[in-house]
Amino acid sequence: MKTYILILLTIFLSPIAGKTQTEEDSPIDKNIGRIHRLEGLLTYESHEGQFFYAINLENPIKTTSQNGEPIISKQLQIAGLTPTQWTSYKTLIGTEVRIQGKLMEAETRYHFTPILVITHAINPIPNQPPLTEE
Repeated sequence: MKTYILILLTIFLSPIAGKTQTEEDSPIDKNIGRIHRLEGLLTYESHEGQFFYAINLENPIKTTSQNGEPIISKQLQIAGLTPTQWTSYKTLIGTEVRIQGKLMEAETRYHFTPILVITHAINPIPNQPPLTEE
C-alpha cells in the first residue's frame, strides 16, 4: 500500500517539482491560448469570395504550430464577436485599434490567416501627438 501511494505521489507531483519539457521542446508556443493586447489596422478582407475582419500588425506574431512548424503572420483574422458587437465596431474599419483576445492556430477552411485572435474587445487608439525632441 505504501508503494502504491508513493508511486501516485511521484506521478502527480513530478510536474510540480520541475519541468519535464523545456520551452524549446514544447510543440505549442506560449503565444497560443494566452490573452494578448495587439495594436494594428482593422480591415475587412476577402479571400476566395469569403469576407472576414482582420488586424494588420506592424510586427509579425511568431509562434509554433501543434505539429512543431513555425508560424509567422502580420495579419490575424478576428473571430469570436457577435453580430451586435460587429455593428458597433464597423465604424473602426480602416483605423488603428487595440484588440484584446486569445490567439489560436487556424484549423478550418474558414480560417483565412495562419493565426486567429478570439477577440474580447476592440478599442480605437486615440491620435497620439507627434514626438518632440527635448
